[in-house]
Amino acid sequence: MENGDTLKIKTDLSQCTFFAFEEYTFIKQNDSLYIEKYSEKGSGRKQTLPKILYKIKADDPLSFENYLKYLKKSDTIKEKNNWPYVSITYKKQRKFFYKTDLRDSFEKMDSLQPIRKNIYPKDTFLNLEPPPTSSSL
Repeated sequence: MENGDTLKIKTDLSQCTFFAFEEYTFIKQNDSLYIEKYSEKGSGRKQTLPKILYKIKADDPLSFENYLKYLKKSDTIKEKNNWPYVSITYKKQRKFFYKTDLRDSFEKMDSLQPIRKNIYPKDTFLNLEPPPTSSSL
């Protein structure tokens, strides 16, 4: 990225009857990378968190870079007609990652949770509950 560039990562966290998404905006300014987060859930509840310096190194297990590598490996859908789980927009380029089923969706969300908490540790707007285990049913 060059100074003045913006990259957006939108995650669709919706499940069954629950609607939610987050959009992370990365902004390069003065040779530093900043991030801002917008969240929306349910019937229009919205939140925008302030722009902060993105200090996480690319090789950190809790970086977006590593999460995107994970998505690239696990994205096996041949027909891309569903709503994407993650969409990335940079300049005029777009990349989409998909989920295959409910289990895949929860696994991808579970992998995203530590990254979300690492960037904005005090954010509780979208506290996502883990899926039920077979022993709790």
